[in-house]
Amino acid sequence: MNAIHHILVHPQALWLLAILPPLGVLAWLAQRRRRRVLMQLSGALGLSLLQKIRWRRSWRTWGGIAGLTLLVLGVAGPQWGRDRDQSLAPGRDVIVVLDLSLSMLAKDVPGVASDTRLGQALAAAKELANLAEKRGGHRLALVVFASRAKVLCPLTQDYDHFRDALRQVDALDPLLEIGPTAETLSGTRIGRGLEEAVRLMHESAAPGYQDIVLLSDGDDPAQDEEWRAGAEAARREKIPVHAVGLGDPSHASAIPIPGSGDLRYHGSPATTRLQEKPLQGIADRTGGSYTPARTKALPLADLLYAGRELREDSVPVYQPRYSWFYALSLAFLALSLSVPEVSRKPKNSEAKN
Repeated sequence: MNAIHHILVHPQALWLLAILPPLGVLAWLAQRRRRRVLMQLSGALGLSLLQKIRWRRSWRTWGGIAGLTLLVLGVAGPQWGRDRDQSLAPGRDVIVVLDLSLSMLAKDVPGVASDTRLGQALAAAKELANLAEKRGGHRLALVVFASRAKVLCPLTQDYDHFRDALRQVDALDPLLEIGPTAETLSGTRIGRGLEEAVRLMHESAAPGYQDIVLLSDGDDPAQDEEWRAGAEAARREKIPVHAVGLGDPSHASAIPIPGSGDLRYHGSPATTRLQEKPLQGIADRTGGSYTPARTKALPLADLLYAGRELREDSVPVYQPRYSWFYALSLAFLALSLSVPEVSRKPKNSEAKN
């Protein structure tokens, strides 16, 4: 699968090619029907006309098929030839795992965007992307989680894509599909976020130069230590998890829900505070580090890159070639549509008659 991803950015788009055979069958059936009708109406004259326009129909059909095939290949994102300007700097593969449970909306972090733990985490992740872009070489990815986990940005050196994913983050957005289900016991499943990050790391071509950065308040109402499964998955793959604790560990804070007031549970106000024990446990089990950011601004980039070993050469970046396929597709489609089915100018002999 990794080899395919080196050639095609979106190999799943190739499934669209399955549409072409049914379209070809429909075109063939339509052509047979028109042939029968023309023979019934014109007899020998119709047969002569069919022979004259056969090459035109063939060109229109095969030109259209070639154009659609090239269009699908363009959508799949073909790439080859290394982009040396983007792949010379050494670096690491880094997945940011961001807690989007409702407790991250607590406003106990003054001085950052929106005074919330989530604002603190987003500002730090953006700073990380800015530094990575400045020095080059690193690949970044973003995984968010609450009751479920979801990849918002795969491993990439397209830092604008990573920042765009950060701008999409909204703990109350149902379209993220990370909310509770009938099978979930809690709105904070740290283990699932880590397991999703480990699965994403399987696409990495740089084992030994990988990191997971967990940004969380560690507050899981279920208190069932579900996080151990995710820590174990990272430990097996020898991927260190650098956990960062967000929020105030000494004072409980309310959880404001925009437009609905403070969150309540069974009629009583729900409160939250930073729970550092699970975050420390995750870091210890995976060989990572724990940083108690708490209510301060988070220098995430300094935390990650200080003393970290870099691979000798970064994962290669390939030149995108989809524009070639789009151009050829438009050329074939335009030519197939420009060829008339019958000649617009009569032959000289026919004109004299």
